[in-house]
Amino acid sequence: MDAITAADADPRRLEFLGAATGALAYRVAAPQSVLVLGAGGGLEILRARHLGASRIDAVELNAQIANLIRGDFRDYTGGLLEQPGVELEVGDARGYLASSSRRYDLIQMSLVGSAGAGGLGGLNEDYLHTVEAFRLYLSRLKPGGFLSITRYVQVPPRDGLKLLATAIAALEAAAVPAPGRRLLMIRGWQTVTLLVKHGDVNAAEIARMQEFCDQYAFDVAWFPGMPRDLANVYNELREPWFHDGARALLGPGRDRYLADYAFDIRPATDDRPYFQNFFRWSSFTDAWQARGRGGMALLEAGYPVLAATVAQALLAGFLLIVAPLIVMRRRAETSRGKGRVFVYFACIGLAFLFVEVAFLQKLLRFVHHPTVALAVTLATFLVAAGAGSYWIGRAAPGIPCRRRLAWAVAGIVVVGALYSVAFDPLLARLDPWPVPPKAAVAALLLAPLAFLMGAPFPLALRELEAPLVPWAWGINGCASVVSPALATLLAVDLGFTAVLWLALLIYAITLPAFPGR
Repeated sequence: MDAITAADADPRRLEFLGAATGALAYRVAAPQSVLVLGAGGGLEILRARHLGASRIDAVELNAQIANLIRGDFRDYTGGLLEQPGVELEVGDARGYLASSSRRYDLIQMSLVGSAGAGGLGGLNEDYLHTVEAFRLYLSRLKPGGFLSITRYVQVPPRDGLKLLATAIAALEAAAVPAPGRRLLMIRGWQTVTLLVKHGDVNAAEIARMQEFCDQYAFDVAWFPGMPRDLANVYNELREPWFHDGARALLGPGRDRYLADYAFDIRPATDDRPYFQNFFRWSSFTDAWQARGRGGMALLEAGYPVLAATVAQALLAGFLLIVAPLIVMRRRAETSRGKGRVFVYFACIGLAFLFVEVAFLQKLLRFVHHPTVALAVTLATFLVAAGAGSYWIGRAAPGIPCRRRLAWAVAGIVVVGALYSVAFDPLLARLDPWPVPPKAAVAALLLAPLAFLMGAPFPLALRELEAPLVPWAWGINGCASVVSPALATLLAVDLGFTAVLWLALLIYAITLPAFPGR
């Protein structure tokens, strides 16, 4: 592409270049104030500037991109960020909106978040395209404003329909009586764009959308009252799947449609975020049977690969655990308690990492930065759990280990259950805060739970016969390897709160399985 600067850009050329990434919104809405989520190397800002916006705020998570636009490519962009009415903020989109009360005519998201992620990258959690995120975006629109989101097209439809299902769920959660009247949707051969209006779509806006689609050979997928024969005109599919999907998702048979659809397109939430994964085992059989005709290309590889990883880890763990047991039996080095040792140390290995993974995701949503969330979670759990292990071995030495374990497990279950309900709402109130104090608060909240979770391992270890000690360490280590991958698999289908509750249940199982006296 030739160099495009803020000084010589042609609005018609910019609309053409942006047709696949959300330029529709500028034709339909004619916005004056725009929020661009994901600066797109400056092109999205440039397009907004030359398609009529007088106020442009942009949010870019990657500080390197922002620095390139401000520095190395300043001349290339014509000093774009120095233009009046243009501001670029480095940070997370949801964090920015949570700390600002400014309202916009258009909020633009083009191919950001998990868009285009494949393989194991499809299991990266995306909190920009959830029901809660959409409600936040819509709350920052002026009356009559639009939210514009563009994703890549997949055939048969997956991403586009999940996006639509999530938008509909967000509108219904906001008590909008007829969500279909607020939606416009188009598709091309590569992308699908959804517009969500703060108010009902009118005839003039529909006419401008149709004009745009005719000019650039896009297919209309949905507008209020759209007949089926207007779909599937330019980029023909075997059936007008996008339009049929929109009608089903907006109709009374939505639940049945979601349950029967070949791919998982259920609305994404903060508890079960937007994974670029639509895998269903029911579709795997059909794809495998059609593998000679390219059927496997219809399935995202991330979920099956992760499932295979869990299976491989279980197999390796089983071999590594059983082999020492056979050796010990031949040498007659131990006489009792092997079954309880296995159950106990496998349970605490699984449960500890289940809890850690669940709260890592909660902190990722809270601090809006994966590196910070990972550092805070790991440091807090390691330090606090280590302190708990040290303290429990010296506290109340006259009290039996089983009773001390009961106290610790009761504390874990009570605190974990309380956090499953109150942790997210509490942190949401602190969303406008800067990242450092938010990270400090999160660490303080997690420390008591992690402190208690440090107790079960040393309490049982001190009760074991000497030959069983290394075996117990191995069981716990194998379970800790399986746990993160298994937690992710469960979260894709059930959500991270379910993973947390399952961990609390597993901790409760440790009481009857305690291998000591």
